[in-house]
Formats: sequence, structure tokens, C-alpha cells
Amino acid sequence: MEIILWCLRGEVKGLQEDVRSWLSWVQLTFQLDMRPHTIEFAVNNKQPNGELKTTRPNGDCETIARFSSDEGFAAVMSSFMMNVFDLQPISSRKNNDVGGSTVIHGWSALSGALYFGGEHKSLLGDVLMSGLPGRMLQLYVGMPWASTLIQSVTAKKEIDQQAAYLAREHTSLMTLEEKALVRVSTHLEQARSDLVKITDKRVSVSTLDELMDKVRTLTKQVLDSEHIAAKALTEMTALRSSSDGVRILAL
Repeated sequence: MEIILWCLRGEVKGLQEDVRSWLSWVQLTFQLDMRPHTIEFAVNNKQPNGELKTTRPNGDCETIARFSSDEGFAAVMSSFMMNVFDLQPISSRKNNDVGGSTVIHGWSALSGALYFGGEHKSLLGDVLMSGLPGRMLQLYVGMPWASTLIQSVTAKKEIDQQAAYLAREHTSLMTLEEKALVRVSTHLEQARSDLVKITDKRVSVSTLDELMDKVRTLTKQVLDSEHIAAKALTEMTALRSSSDGVRILAL
């Protein structure tokens, strides 16, 4: 059974490594829309090398795609199965310290709902995270706009997570900028005070130039800090606006 699942999924699910090492050639024939299809490949060093083909009504064989690696086999079966079953990938959000990331669940995850065997921890499929079983149920029972709804929910979560991340970063940035601004302003005032106090004509030109350069550098640092803070605030405002738009669309 695990060999059959390997063929139909394009990815090994529970096939033991020692069993896989014994294999040298695999062939699986199945029918879709009353047309025979065949997956046939040799196994060299546990790597599949073969093709997916179909038999035309006139009896001729047609190669649909070839593969020569685990990644290639998975890509071939994913593209073929998602197309013939008219399925759309399911997206979900995974939270992390940098605003989260989008995870795309394709044929490997969706195929889990088509096979019931062994010990199952979820109603549909093998992936428990991100509410995937419930989303797969919506997709398979044909709920109207299920795919669009899933994408909209994922997009809203992405914006919310990014907004929360930027809010934390903005708060941290503003704290650092305030401290830096105070420090730079103190140095700037000291430099200006030094310039005012210079009345001794014996002060060298190089000393004056050095103080002027210091004033210019510190002034630039203050302006840069204010620019960064303003940019962060603009990004926060844009994200909040986008989040409101997606929330209205989802409703």
C-alpha cells in the first residue's frame, strides 16, 4: 500500500527505508475518466527514474511527463493530479519572530484526504496545523467560493501579522531613536558650545575645522533618525489601511 501511495502522491509517506532500498522497478496502472494511466519507474539508489503515461482510445501510449529524482517525481504528480481533479493549493500562515510566513499546501497535503488507513489523528489528511482539515473539508464538499475565502483569510492573517510585527519593530525603533536623539543632541549642543567658547585667536584652523565637521555629522545623524522614524510610521499607516480593506472583502 505504501508503494501505491508513493506512486500516486509522488512523495514517500510511510515507506520504510529498508523496503525502499530493495525496490528496483515499480509500475502502477490506474484509470481516470475511463482512460488507463501508468506510472512506471526504475529505482536507482532509492531515486525514481521513469515516466507518467496514458493510453489513448486508439491504443497508442502518450507520455505525460518524465522524472528522474524525488523532487521531479513529486512535481510531476502534483501538477497532474491538481489539474485532473481541478484542485487549488491551500495557503495558510505560520507565525514567527519576523512577521510570519505563508505556507502553501499542495497535492501532498490534499491527497491525504483521499485515503483512510492506519492511525489518523485528524478528520482529513495528515496535517493538523493551520486549521487545514477544516479548509480541506470546505474545498472537497464544494462550498461556494471556498478557495477564494481561504486565500482572503490567509491574506488578512498575513497583513495582521505583518502589522503586529511592524508595530513591535516601530515601538522598539522609536525607543532606540529617542535615546539616540537625546545622545546626539547632547553631543551637538556640546559641540556648538565649544564653538561659541572659542575666543582665543591662537586656536588652530584645524581645530575649528574638526569642530565644524563634528557639528555637521551630528546634525546629519539627527535628520536621519527623524527620517527613519517617519518612514516606519508611514509603513504602519499603509499596513493598517490594507488590513481594513481585506477585512471588508472577507466580510
